[in-house]
Amino acid sequence: MSVSNVVISNQTESPKSVDTSQQKNRYKKLEFLDGIKLTTREIDVLSCILFGRSAKIIASYLSISPRTVEGYWDNLLKKLHCNSRQQIINKLEQSKNLEIFRQHYTLITQQSVFEKNLITLKSFLEIIKPQIKIIYAQNHISLNRLENDLSKVSVLSSREKSSIEESEFIVCEVSWEEKKDLKKTITKIPFETLEQNYFLCFFSLFQNLIPEATFQSLSNIFNSSSMDFKEKKNISDNIHINFQTKPKTQIKKPMLLFCCLSTLLGALLYAILYQQPAEKDLFSNIEHELIDKSLFLDRPELLKKIQISLNTQKGIKIAMLIGPGGAGKTTMACRYAHDQTPPFIYKINGESRTDVITSFREIGFALSKTKIDLEEFDTILKILDTEDRRKKIIDFVRKKLRSIKNWCLIYDNLNNFDLVADYFPRDQNLWGLGTVLITTQNANLSNTGYFSQIKTIHIKDLTHADSLLLFKKIVAYSEHPIILDPKILDAFLKKVPPFPLDVSLIAHYIKNASQQAGFSPESLDQENESKAFLKDFERDHASSRYNLMKTAFQQICLQSRDFQELLTLCVLINSHKIPISLLYSLKDESIVRQYISMLNKYSLITNI
Repeated sequence: MSVSNVVISNQTESPKSVDTSQQKNRYKKLEFLDGIKLTTREIDVLSCILFGRSAKIIASYLSISPRTVEGYWDNLLKKLHCNSRQQIINKLEQSKNLEIFRQHYTLITQQSVFEKNLITLKSFLEIIKPQIKIIYAQNHISLNRLENDLSKVSVLSSREKSSIEESEFIVCEVSWEEKKDLKKTITKIPFETLEQNYFLCFFSLFQNLIPEATFQSLSNIFNSSSMDFKEKKNISDNIHINFQTKPKTQIKKPMLLFCCLSTLLGALLYAILYQQPAEKDLFSNIEHELIDKSLFLDRPELLKKIQISLNTQKGIKIAMLIGPGGAGKTTMACRYAHDQTPPFIYKINGESRTDVITSFREIGFALSKTKIDLEEFDTILKILDTEDRRKKIIDFVRKKLRSIKNWCLIYDNLNNFDLVADYFPRDQNLWGLGTVLITTQNANLSNTGYFSQIKTIHIKDLTHADSLLLFKKIVAYSEHPIILDPKILDAFLKKVPPFPLDVSLIAHYIKNASQQAGFSPESLDQENESKAFLKDFERDHASSRYNLMKTAFQQICLQSRDFQELLTLCVLINSHKIPISLLYSLKDESIVRQYISMLNKYSLITNI
């Protein structure tokens, strides 16, 4: 038997791992934000939001789905009385616990990388099949975690309570068979070190069992995962390993190829986590917009119009999609962008300047792919002068986009160009080559000087045949499809506004209602019943056509009393054919033109 003694010294400065006891203390400190109590999962999500992470990335860190992350995000907006991500970030940055949130994010990322590294370690240990005996004098919460992680790498472990001299230590006996000779290492670890440097303590238990290059690769990957901008110290700096008698471990020949492959895997993981990835794998934040194709209404004529509009341009290409709320502008823009497979796609919320500023901050994080990038961007975010910080963020985004060929930015719901002009790509020397897709309700935007030469794409309502097709796709996509009489469905859909939002919402509403007792598809054929059904639907859905129109009309009426009178006239007569001379007879020409401009702003006019 060959025995090696390993001593891990107790020299630490700051906690760098996620351990249950420390985790509880950290969650306790972050339990309240502005007097509002948070759940542990909300704290996790907030920590990631602080660093601009997308729902997809947060989901990968927390091992949950992107939809679940979006659910937490929506709840946090309501809970913290915020209207945007930027407002939440502002709250976090003003919090006395800002540094603890930063540390918590670091630990979340480290835990995520640690879990991935266990897969590489397991590939070796499954062949060697070591066993570990954990000898301790007193129970400690870290022991449960250690045993749990050992099981993940297929290592049999056992506990033995003993009166070892130093009760604050644990002793791990790692034994394995090599050429019919029993090998053993004895590792002595202080509880404090195990708690504060858990990740490298865990890997160090198996340092004798795997090739040195692979062990170093695992350590490098772990160290590169740290996103803590305040402290740059590697965890390995706080761990001192002293091998008193190191056995000569030989790798069995059948393992040689496997070890080489695993070493390459480690190097590959290091490159993915620490270095700049290939362009094709950069970033996209529109995945949640790309619904299942089986539920998507193909509109090839619109995609073709977008392509034609872009093909006639040079430099930074721009396409503008105009239409009322719920017409499918955003979906079409995202579908087109996705089909072109650019290396970087980002959908920017263009509703207000604040939203655009927030989006650019998130783009900065998304484009920071190396540790150097993250440090540079973090330095920018710490600039106290607001205007200087804003300009530096734009410059950083421009610089990173110039290094990417054929990026794509989607400015969604852009209604006032003047408010965001400095955030809009125009000069390819500053921004590089790419495509900009704009979605807007404001038909007046196409008259803006910068966009006057761009051919706009007007997205109109659906044909009745398209409404029927979309409705049937959604209703049929179920374990228990609803069977509706074609005549009843045809008559019912004529009462529904012919836009994708309205048709899809009512289809989902009917599909859910059909699972409830008392619902009968035949009731849709009865005038009173169908009206009551639609009324319930509008009440339950804030984004229904009724509520969208109500909001638009309220905004128009708030502008002036003249607009109220003109709008009242329009709704009292045939709104599909309003003589403009009638409006001129009621109000001055200048007022009528302003009124028409307001209607255009909300895409309430189809033709003049």
